[in-house]
Amino acid sequence: MISRQYVKDYRVDHAAESGRGKAVPVYTGVYYRFCAGDAQLRRAKRRFCVLVLLCALAALLPLLLDSEATRHLSVLLPLVAAPLPVFWLLAGLRRLWTAGERVTREHRDKLHDRFAVWSLALLALSAASVVGESVFCVRNGCGAAEAALLACGLLQGGASLLLFREKKVLRMEEVPPRTARS
Repeated sequence: MISRQYVKDYRVDHAAESGRGKAVPVYTGVYYRFCAGDAQLRRAKRRFCVLVLLCALAALLPLLLDSEATRHLSVLLPLVAAPLPVFWLLAGLRRLWTAGERVTREHRDKLHDRFAVWSLALLALSAASVVGESVFCVRNGCGAAEAALLACGLLQGGASLLLFREKKVLRMEEVPPRTARS
C-alpha cells in the first residue's frame, strides 16, 4: 500500500488482463542501498535479531510474573506499554531481513525510523519500569519476583540502548540512476 507521502515515487501503468484494464503502481523513485558491506550487514542483521528477541522476552516475561510490585501503577504501566514498541521493532526487523540490494525510499525511511524511534521509546519505558520497581523495592523490600522484574527491566533497557546505538549500520546511500534501471 502506498501512503500519501510516497505517492510521487510511483506512476500508474494500466495492464490489460483478460480484456479489463488493471492499474498497476510502478516505482519510479530513487533506489537506495546499504553503506555497510555484505559481511558487516549480515553480522548486523544477526545482532538486531538477537537484541529485538531479548527485548521481546524482557517485555513479555514480566507480564507472566505474579508480583506485589505489578499491583502498583508506577511499575505496571510501563510493563503493559512495552509490548507496543517491541511489536514495531519486530516489524522493523522484518523490514531489515526483507531488504534487498536496492530498496525504495519508503522502505528506507520505515526501516531507519522504526529502529530509531521505537528503541528510544522502549528505553524510556524500561527506565520508568526500573525506577518504579526500585522505589517499590526500597519501600517494601525486594523478593525474588521483584528482582526478576528489575532484571528484565535492566535487560530490556540495555538491549534497546544497543539497538539505538547499532542503527548507524542501517545508513543508506542513493543508487546511481544508471544502475537503478538495471
